[in-house]
Amino acid sequence: QFGKSGGRVVYDSGNSLFKVTTDGTTLGNMNVATPTSDNHAANKAYVDSVAQGLDVKDSVRAASTGNVDVSSPASTMDGVNLSDGDRVLLKDQTTASQNGIYTYATGGLTRAVDMDESGEFVGAFFFIEEGTVNSDQGYVMTANGTITVGSTDIEFTKFTGTGQITAGAALAKSGNTLNVNVDDTFVMVDSNDALTVKGTTTTGEVLKSDGSGGVTYGAVDLTSNSAVSGALGLANGGLGVDATDAAGKTTARSNLGLGSMATQDKDAVDITGGTIDISGGTLTLAADQILGDKISGGTIDSANLLGGTGKTISQYDIPVRAGKAL
Repeated sequence: QFGKSGGRVVYDSGNSLFKVTTDGTTLGNMNVATPTSDNHAANKAYVDSVAQGLDVKDSVRAASTGNVDVSSPASTMDGVNLSDGDRVLLKDQTTASQNGIYTYATGGLTRAVDMDESGEFVGAFFFIEEGTVNSDQGYVMTANGTITVGSTDIEFTKFTGTGQITAGAALAKSGNTLNVNVDDTFVMVDSNDALTVKGTTTTGEVLKSDGSGGVTYGAVDLTSNSAVSGALGLANGGLGVDATDAAGKTTARSNLGLGSMATQDKDAVDITGGTIDISGGTLTLAADQILGDKISGGTIDSANLLGGTGKTISQYDIPVRAGKAL
């Protein structure tokens, strides 16, 4: 112990604490300054100033999510199976004056003994223990002035609690952490902890509609009007135009540098208004395939010209090389 006449600080080894005493037995008072740090002792004046207006109530087991029949309550509240004697909060009554803390019984609810009189409402706050919606939330009674039980409207407002944040669509909550639900097939979390589209191990596959409201990976079907629209440019291997009609075909031939050659069908080819230059190659024809009145600008060589009944060649000089028959 240490101290001086009139007061001492004594260590009580039986209770493992120090006590202020005047005679070693009788407890006395000790004055301390207003605290300015977390580890300072607090005097009564400071504690009273902080606690002024607060009325901490015991927690309730569950709280309402809608109007409750006070005289004939359901046996469950916010997903909690209630037992006789459980404290519950009614905060959503159609008649607001019925709101408050109650004690549950199968025969009806009665106001809890710590909130059944006028002076027990203002500044009251407490926590809710269980429930699908209200678990771990804190509520405070926000009505001011004199409360007349059963007459004055009572309102409770949520002020704190982990239940303030709930996981919405595509989210999952674990404690104080929210996570995004990903299927790891089309959406994933990458090494940088960022959401991204997940690809496949096949190069060039694209993500496309599966026709049933979902998606799948695969190749683009170039024959499908739903998958492809517009005209593929020449630089990308296309015609540069929609060639489904005559005008489009003409433009396509022009884009491809084919001039005015028009292919009509497999049995007849008309060449009008232009020429076929085969100086760098060979034109091979089947029997009876050249019709008309003019072949000019070159030499027919390395071939036998065969006539027949009704076949004539006239008014032309036709040189025939050695070994060739006319």
